[in-house]
Amino acid sequence: GREATLLNLKKLTYDNLIKAIRTRKGYEGTIEVDPAYGKYHWDGHRNCGVILSPRETRKAKGICPKCAKPLTIGVEYRVEELADRPKGFVPQGAKSFYKMLPLSELISSVYGNAVSTKTVWGVYNKMLKTFGNEFNILLDTNREQLNQVNSNLTEIILQNREGKIKVNPGYDGVYGKAIIKESSKITKKLGDFKKKNSGY
Repeated sequence: GREATLLNLKKLTYDNLIKAIRTRKGYEGTIEVDPAYGKYHWDGHRNCGVILSPRETRKAKGICPKCAKPLTIGVEYRVEELADRPKGFVPQGAKSFYKMLPLSELISSVYGNAVSTKTVWGVYNKMLKTFGNEFNILLDTNREQLNQVNSNLTEIILQNREGKIKVNPGYDGVYGKAIIKESSKITKKLGDFKKKNSGY
């Protein structure tokens, strides 16, 4: 799961779904991946290894400080150009907004394997079989239940739930990167963990 709209409907029917979308009655919020995870969130040059915030880009007049060519401008720069309110502004009566990283990315960070590996998807699929869908795991499954899988992964899921995982923004075709402080410690413990928890 990466993006979702939260709806509270008395009965899940096509008509009720369309009505909720059109009238916003029953609409309770959204779940989205951190925008900084995108490939073109900030400005920069991949080949030069240069990444700049919109403010830094304006200071540099849109020119790469390394190669002196125009920077590839990211989404946030354009958002700031169009914005008619300060960053972080929340309209009165706004619905809930959850900013989360996908479960597969969290598992990958804990196990030290790429998202596409059998190890990551093996854990992912077993968790779904145990706890239901991905959003239930990310939002609702409690600590005690999650600890059945891996206590280190539990901590990362709870940090994700609380919005405590920071992301270094993506730029010029490079994806953003989640900064998970515990990852190095987790990697060291992984050997022992695998011996004790062969099921996961």
